[in-house]
Amino acid sequence: MAPEKTPTEVTQASSTYAGNPDDEFDPYDPKLMAEILKHNAKMQKPKAAAQVPKSKGALPKVANPVDMDKLDKLFQIAHNLPKIELHAHIGGCYRPQTFVELAEAKNISIDHIDFYNVDIKAAFEIFKVGSQLITDAATLKRVTKEIIEDYSKQNTRYLELRSTPKAIGEIKTKEEYVETILEAIKEAS
Repeated sequence: MAPEKTPTEVTQASSTYAGNPDDEFDPYDPKLMAEILKHNAKMQKPKAAAQVPKSKGALPKVANPVDMDKLDKLFQIAHNLPKIELHAHIGGCYRPQTFVELAEAKNISIDHIDFYNVDIKAAFEIFKVGSQLITDAATLKRVTKEIIEDYSKQNTRYLELRSTPKAIGEIKTKEEYVETILEAIKEAS
Protein backbone atom coordinates (compact mmCIF):
# COMPACT_ATOMS: atom_id res chain seq x y z
CA MET A 1 0.00 0.00 0.00
CA ALA A 2 1.42 3.40 -1.01
CA PRO A 3 1.95 5.97 1.74
CA GLU A 4 -0.66 8.73 1.99
CA LYS A 5 0.36 11.88 0.13
CA THR A 6 0.29 15.22 1.90
CA PRO A 7 -1.40 18.19 0.20
CA THR A 8 2.06 19.62 -0.43
CA GLU A 9 2.91 16.51 -2.43
CA VAL A 10 -0.48 16.54 -4.13
CA THR A 11 -0.48 20.21 -5.12
CA GLN A 12 2.89 21.15 -6.48
CA ALA A 13 3.73 24.50 -8.07
CA SER A 14 3.48 22.85 -11.49
CA SER A 15 -0.23 22.20 -10.78
CA THR A 16 0.10 18.46 -11.20
CA TYR A 17 -0.24 15.55 -8.86
CA ALA A 18 3.07 14.48 -7.33
CA GLY A 19 4.55 11.49 -9.06
CA ASN A 20 2.48 11.79 -12.22
CA PRO A 21 3.04 15.07 -14.11
CA ASP A 22 0.56 14.01 -16.81
CA ASP A 23 -2.42 14.29 -14.41
CA GLU A 24 -3.90 17.78 -14.28
CA PHE A 25 -4.52 19.36 -10.88
CA ASP A 26 -8.19 20.25 -10.45
CA PRO A 27 -8.78 22.58 -7.46
CA TYR A 28 -12.50 21.74 -7.58
CA ASP A 29 -11.95 17.97 -7.27
CA PRO A 30 -14.03 16.98 -4.21
CA LYS A 31 -11.77 13.99 -3.47
CA LEU A 32 -8.67 16.21 -3.44
CA MET A 33 -10.42 18.86 -1.33
CA ALA A 34 -11.46 16.16 1.17
CA GLU A 35 -7.84 14.98 1.30
CA ILE A 36 -6.59 18.51 1.97
CA LEU A 37 -9.24 19.19 4.63
CA LYS A 38 -8.46 15.84 6.32
CA HIS A 39 -4.75 16.68 6.32
CA ASN A 40 -5.39 20.18 7.73
CA ALA A 41 -7.56 18.72 10.49
CA LYS A 42 -4.74 16.35 11.49
CA MET A 43 -2.26 19.22 11.50
CA GLN A 44 -4.44 21.34 13.81
CA LYS A 45 -4.91 18.76 16.55
CA PRO A 46 -3.09 19.79 19.72
CA LYS A 47 0.12 17.91 20.27
CA ALA A 48 1.26 16.63 23.63
CA ALA A 49 3.56 19.06 25.41
CA ALA A 50 7.21 18.21 25.01
CA GLN A 51 8.95 17.06 28.14
CA VAL A 52 11.57 19.65 29.00
CA PRO A 53 14.17 18.62 31.55
CA LYS A 54 13.99 20.75 34.65
CA SER A 55 16.87 23.15 34.97
CA LYS A 56 18.22 24.58 38.16
CA GLY A 57 16.96 28.15 37.81
CA ALA A 58 18.57 29.00 34.46
CA LEU A 59 16.57 29.31 31.26
CA PRO A 60 17.78 27.22 28.34
CA LYS A 61 19.87 29.13 25.79
CA VAL A 62 18.22 29.90 22.50
CA ALA A 63 20.36 29.03 19.48
CA ASN A 64 19.23 31.98 17.33
CA PRO A 65 17.40 34.63 19.36
CA VAL A 66 15.10 36.97 17.45
CA ASP A 67 16.46 40.50 17.09
CA MET A 68 13.30 42.48 17.85
CA ASP A 69 14.81 45.76 16.63
CA LYS A 70 15.52 44.23 13.21
CA LEU A 71 12.07 42.67 13.15
CA ASP A 72 10.47 46.02 14.00
CA LYS A 73 12.48 47.78 11.27
CA LEU A 74 11.47 45.11 8.76
CA PHE A 75 7.82 45.57 9.73
CA GLN A 76 8.12 49.35 9.27
CA ILE A 77 9.76 48.95 5.87
CA ALA A 78 7.01 46.54 4.75
CA HIS A 79 4.31 48.84 6.11
CA ASN A 80 5.76 51.89 4.34
CA LEU A 81 6.02 50.18 0.95
CA PRO A 82 3.22 51.21 -1.39
CA LYS A 83 0.88 48.30 -2.06
CA ILE A 84 -1.82 47.25 -4.50
CA GLU A 85 -4.79 44.98 -3.80
CA LEU A 86 -6.33 43.37 -6.85
CA HIS A 87 -9.02 41.19 -5.31
CA ALA A 88 -10.70 42.42 -2.11
CA HIS A 89 -14.24 41.17 -1.57
CA ILE A 90 -16.54 43.59 0.22
CA GLY A 91 -18.20 40.59 1.86
CA GLY A 92 -14.87 39.20 3.07
CA CYS A 93 -12.97 42.24 4.38
CA TYR A 94 -14.98 43.16 7.46
CA ARG A 95 -13.24 44.67 10.45
CA PRO A 96 -13.45 42.00 13.16
CA GLN A 97 -15.39 44.28 15.52
CA THR A 98 -17.82 45.25 12.72
CA PHE A 99 -18.37 41.59 11.81
CA VAL A 100 -19.18 40.70 15.43
CA GLU A 101 -21.32 43.82 15.97
CA LEU A 102 -23.41 43.22 12.84
CA ALA A 103 -23.81 39.49 13.57
CA GLU A 104 -25.02 40.25 17.09
CA ALA A 105 -27.40 42.98 15.86
CA LYS A 106 -28.92 40.57 13.33
CA ASN A 107 -28.99 37.63 15.78
CA ILE A 108 -26.68 35.54 13.58
CA SER A 109 -24.65 32.98 15.50
CA ILE A 110 -20.92 32.96 14.82
CA ASP A 111 -20.00 30.62 17.69
CA HIS A 112 -19.26 27.79 15.24
CA ILE A 113 -16.51 29.76 13.46
CA ASP A 114 -12.92 29.35 14.66
CA PHE A 115 -11.43 32.72 13.72
CA TYR A 116 -7.98 31.66 14.98
CA ASN A 117 -7.60 28.64 12.67
CA VAL A 118 -9.08 29.72 9.37
CA ASP A 119 -8.89 27.03 6.73
CA ILE A 120 -10.83 26.94 3.46
CA LYS A 121 -13.94 25.55 5.19
CA ALA A 122 -13.91 28.30 7.84
CA ALA A 123 -13.26 30.96 5.18
CA PHE A 124 -16.36 29.93 3.27
CA GLU A 125 -18.35 29.91 6.51
CA ILE A 126 -17.18 33.48 7.19
CA PHE A 127 -18.29 34.45 3.65
CA LYS A 128 -21.65 32.74 4.25
CA VAL A 129 -22.25 34.73 7.44
CA GLY A 130 -20.82 37.88 5.87
CA SER A 131 -23.33 37.68 3.03
CA GLN A 132 -26.14 37.87 5.62
CA LEU A 133 -24.78 41.00 7.31
CA ILE A 134 -25.25 43.54 4.53
CA THR A 135 -28.98 44.02 4.08
CA ASP A 136 -29.27 47.80 3.84
CA ALA A 137 -27.51 50.71 2.14
CA ALA A 138 -26.17 52.18 5.40
CA THR A 139 -24.40 48.94 6.32
CA LEU A 140 -23.04 48.47 2.79
CA LYS A 141 -21.70 52.03 2.82
CA ARG A 142 -20.17 51.63 6.30
CA VAL A 143 -18.42 48.36 5.47
CA THR A 144 -17.13 49.70 2.13
CA LYS A 145 -15.77 52.87 3.76
CA GLU A 146 -14.09 50.84 6.54
CA ILE A 147 -12.41 48.59 3.96
CA ILE A 148 -11.05 51.61 2.10
CA GLU A 149 -9.85 53.21 5.36
CA ASP A 150 -8.14 50.00 6.50
CA TYR A 151 -6.34 49.48 3.20
CA SER A 152 -5.30 53.13 3.21
CA LYS A 153 -3.76 52.69 6.69
CA GLN A 154 -1.66 49.85 5.21
CA ASN A 155 -0.37 52.23 2.51
CA THR A 156 -2.42 50.63 -0.26
CA ARG A 157 -2.31 52.94 -3.27
CA TYR A 158 -4.56 50.94 -5.59
CA LEU A 159 -7.56 48.90 -4.44
CA GLU A 160 -9.94 46.80 -6.54
CA LEU A 161 -13.08 46.03 -4.56
CA ARG A 162 -15.17 43.06 -5.63
CA SER A 163 -18.84 42.41 -5.08
CA THR A 164 -21.87 41.12 -6.90
CA PRO A 165 -24.52 43.80 -7.36
CA LYS A 166 -27.74 42.48 -5.89
CA ALA A 167 -31.12 43.47 -4.56
CA ILE A 168 -30.98 42.30 -0.96
CA GLY A 169 -32.98 43.26 2.12
CA GLU A 170 -33.72 47.00 2.00
CA ILE A 171 -31.52 47.44 -1.10
CA LYS A 172 -34.20 47.14 -3.80
CA THR A 173 -32.15 47.12 -7.01
CA LYS A 174 -28.69 46.23 -8.31
CA GLU A 175 -28.33 49.87 -9.34
CA GLU A 176 -28.93 51.05 -5.76
CA TYR A 177 -26.33 48.56 -4.57
CA VAL A 178 -23.70 49.90 -7.00
CA GLU A 179 -24.64 53.55 -6.30
CA THR A 180 -24.17 52.94 -2.56
CA ILE A 181 -20.68 51.55 -3.13
CA LEU A 182 -19.79 54.51 -5.36
CA GLU A 183 -21.02 56.95 -2.69
CA ALA A 184 -18.89 55.19 -0.09
CA ILE A 185 -15.82 55.42 -2.35
CA LYS A 186 -16.37 59.15 -2.88
CA GLU A 187 -16.87 59.78 0.84
CA ALA A 188 -13.81 57.75 1.80
CA SER A 189 -11.55 59.49 -0.74
